[in-house]
Amino acid sequence: MTKLQRRLLFFFFFFLFLLTVPLVILFVQGYRFDRTSGIFIYSGSISIKSWPREIEVYLNGKKYTGKKGSLINETFIINGLRPGKYRLSCRKEGYSSWEKDIEVHSGISTEFWNVLLFPLPTKMEQEKYEASQSVHRFFISPRENNELVFLKEENSKNVLKLLDLKNGQTEDIFSFSDWQLPDPQDQENVEWSSDKKALLIPVRDSSGHKEYFVGEIKKNQLFEPIRLSERFFSLTTKENIHLNKDYTSEKFKKVRWMFDKNDELVILTDKHNLFYFNIYQPEKKLLLAESVSDFDFAGNRIYYAQSPNNLVWEIKNNDVTTRRQITKTAFSAEIEGGQINLKVYDEYRLVMINSLGQIFIFNQEKEKNETLSEEMQGDFIDSQFSNDGKKLLFWSHNEIWIMFLRDWEVQPIRKKNEKKMLARFSQPLKNVQWMEDYENILFTSGNWLKSAEIDYRNKINLVDLLEKKAGWQENEVLYNKASQTLFYLDQKDNQKPVIYSSLLINKKGPFGF
Repeated sequence: MTKLQRRLLFFFFFFLFLLTVPLVILFVQGYRFDRTSGIFIYSGSISIKSWPREIEVYLNGKKYTGKKGSLINETFIINGLRPGKYRLSCRKEGYSSWEKDIEVHSGISTEFWNVLLFPLPTKMEQEKYEASQSVHRFFISPRENNELVFLKEENSKNVLKLLDLKNGQTEDIFSFSDWQLPDPQDQENVEWSSDKKALLIPVRDSSGHKEYFVGEIKKNQLFEPIRLSERFFSLTTKENIHLNKDYTSEKFKKVRWMFDKNDELVILTDKHNLFYFNIYQPEKKLLLAESVSDFDFAGNRIYYAQSPNNLVWEIKNNDVTTRRQITKTAFSAEIEGGQINLKVYDEYRLVMINSLGQIFIFNQEKEKNETLSEEMQGDFIDSQFSNDGKKLLFWSHNEIWIMFLRDWEVQPIRKKNEKKMLARFSQPLKNVQWMEDYENILFTSGNWLKSAEIDYRNKINLVDLLEKKAGWQENEVLYNKASQTLFYLDQKDNQKPVIYSSLLINKKGPFGF
């Protein structure tokens, strides 16, 4: 090669270097050449966090390999996308699919942090607990993930049993023959004390009046169970200096453990009187308030709605001198003596539903001096706060709604007091509950157990999970957020109801936990 040829070759590669380096730099920085406009544009990206982790991702029907993030967050990332509209699909064999029409923006990652793919109904693994046959009602034990508590009729007695999920064996906790089991549709629960050492068990007498048994759990047995009415209603005015009337003719309406105590209760009677009561020191029974429609707890405070206007008040511990008014807007029960369902997250967030299904939402942000007191018409049944209090889930017989109580800065971005109807069904809704990420919910409608996301960008993904031929009833489905396990009652082949379980989401990390 001559000296001239070497010089020409040098200058060729030199000019090629000058030409390609800017292009490479632009590419690395996220710019792409758009043939339509003839210019370089700043590209966008898509980030997906899914369960299960190993999924196939498609954009406009084309499969993308993408790249994975760290072992910790396991995010699926697609970079270098031209701004525009795409159809994003997530799939895995044997699982439900997830799909949205999305828009990618220049210089921004479009994020989806809670993409759930569930096993198809035909692929759902089910574990049957034979020892629970003829179960009446069941409850998740807070002591550990491997326990359930259930009520059933056995040998002419009503029995409360403990089910060990590891070996399928049961133990009798408590039995009673002169009392009726609570209605399966009743919202009364077998309630553990906060230290998980005592139980509060609801029953009914032959006239349908509520009664409760309470006692400590020792070696999985209810030790010396106490019939609550015998202690609570036996005290006369003369025996208790805190009372100025005789309340012994009243009946129980609602009883709850008080905060972190295993010997103190808050009791609402059918005459709308609210009491503090110490099981082992009954002489200290204290009237907290009268004309009470309902009550709830948050922190170390008691909140109660007081008729006729159902203004909400707060008491710290059981000290009536700390009584403080929370709401100032009236919310009528509409019917004299009508039921009010009060749910409280804290002094700034609460919700009430009256007997006509109207809902009242109180949302205050003290730092911004902003307060919302809103009433909605409808046939609403119940509500649940998310664990951080930023979201409120509420539902009627046929509709499920979501409301955001604080600004939500993570995609999808939502504004405070924004609300949206997630779904509407012709068949009644039952068993509505949050999943552990508080971005997805479970519920039943007709014969199907379903899941829905609350990300309403483009559309809401609805998934059919399990079919029950006889149709689902209230309190037949419970989801354990800690173990991602679904527990439910079924009567397959016309047999008696039995408890089943299915692992909905396997969230074990790369190290097996």
